Amino acid sequence: MVAAAAAVTIGVFGACGVAPDAESPEATPGRLVEISEVAREDCLVVGPLVDGQVTVVDCGADDAVPVVGLAAVGDDAPDIAPAAAILNGFAQSACQPSFDAYAIEVDEPLTGKNLISVIDEATWSGVGTTVLCAVGEPE
Repeated sequence: MVAAAAAVTIGVFGACGVAPDAESPEATPGRLVEISEVAREDCLVVGPLVDGQVTVVDCGADDAVPVVGLAAVGDDAPDIAPAAAILNGFAQSACQPSFDAYAIEVDEPLTGKNLISVIDEATWSGVGTTVLCAVGEPE
């Protein structure tokens, strides 16, 4: 098992967000995708969810982070969405097997990497709620 205790976890929650202005020079071209429809070979940009969707981009983009898996919240999850810190714990726990598998796949520890778990609080349904897992480089 690969230890990830020293890694940073970023939780992205909530269904509201503002889509980047396409005319803005810092906007990353991409497409909005429901969390449950993101594929492992996709890459995304970290940012607020837009109507419960993440922005999927070309993996060659400067700010792209690879998706390492989709997971489901475990059996101990409450039916009603908990506070953000607790939600983050559920998301991190759900993603840990995907993070560990990715570390083995790339044959490198995740220490210092950003471990990203994305969950849409608006679609929280307790056990089985989908979590998107990604790994990014530190800024």
